[in-house]
Amino acid sequence: MRDIGLQRRWWLSLLTTDPHFADAHASQHPHVVAVFFDEKDHRSHADTFDLAGNRLRRVTLNESSSAITGLCTHGNLACLTRNGVGPSRVRLINLATGVASALPGPDVVGISVYMLGQVASSGEHKLLCVDEGHEQCHVLVLGLGGGHPRWRRKESPPVRLTGYIFFAGHSAVVQGTVYCLADPHSDSGIYKDSMVSFNLETEEWAPTVLAGPLGDRLNSGRRLLVYHGISLAELSGYLVTAHMDDYTWSMDLWFLVEGQWCKRHHIWLNVIFDSLHPRPGPLFVFDDGRILLWTYDKFKTMKRVLGLRVYDTRTKTRTGETTEIRGWSAIGLCKGSLLLCP
Repeated sequence: MRDIGLQRRWWLSLLTTDPHFADAHASQHPHVVAVFFDEKDHRSHADTFDLAGNRLRRVTLNESSSAITGLCTHGNLACLTRNGVGPSRVRLINLATGVASALPGPDVVGISVYMLGQVASSGEHKLLCVDEGHEQCHVLVLGLGGGHPRWRRKESPPVRLTGYIFFAGHSAVVQGTVYCLADPHSDSGIYKDSMVSFNLETEEWAPTVLAGPLGDRLNSGRRLLVYHGISLAELSGYLVTAHMDDYTWSMDLWFLVEGQWCKRHHIWLNVIFDSLHPRPGPLFVFDDGRILLWTYDKFKTMKRVLGLRVYDTRTKTRTGETTEIRGWSAIGLCKGSLLLCP
């Protein structure tokens, strides 16, 4: 028993003090972050769940149910945002410590979309804000060590972003670059999987549009896909486009590898989902090749329902039980460590 106690103390010490071990643990143990409104205390809460749906941590926020309209994550940081009449409000949460802090909002009124990422060379975390009309763009350097961060006005995107940019899956942050789907009606030569990119280090938009893997093939014959069938994701450090084919109820995952698009997975969705679900998309790839997929459904109980399912690329089957998280107002995935807790 004494040896067991010593091993347990050593294990806990390793979890809470060794950042390299914590990062390795986080790379295979993602968590879901969801914002809820508690009708009993009339306050919002940011809850962290494991993939089995068990709540691991709750951070209470002094916000009403309608205040939180967006959530973006990077590592173990989560930014909660509020849109509407009046100045925007941003709240930063360290998911490892549970500490929440208020940040100034950008000088915009109305609806905006926020994306959070990290500059590799400096380690700085930056928050990108693009307004609804895509005419204003602002960047905030997060002062994690203190100070008073201020928003900086930047150039607008070279082309309009898709009108669906405010929905999950239409932007992704990969290796310090923000990618957003472009509006295919904004210019000739832009298709439904074309995208624009913003470099968080230089704080500039790329002057040219990045072509997607299918391009004009999306507009011809039976390959015509509904717009909601295209989403972006960061998987294992790669930019990935997920193309859902409504005709065959399948999904292709294309990885951008050294400037070339490579189709690595073709997934039959009827193997994973029991019925037609709107907008399924990839969230995470495990070292053993399994893929974590999500789907969003608000029709079962008239409340938002997130379904999590794991697909095994080796056996081409669904593994484990389905996890559902219900009643949230904003949701995201945490790929950082929650082990370095106070």
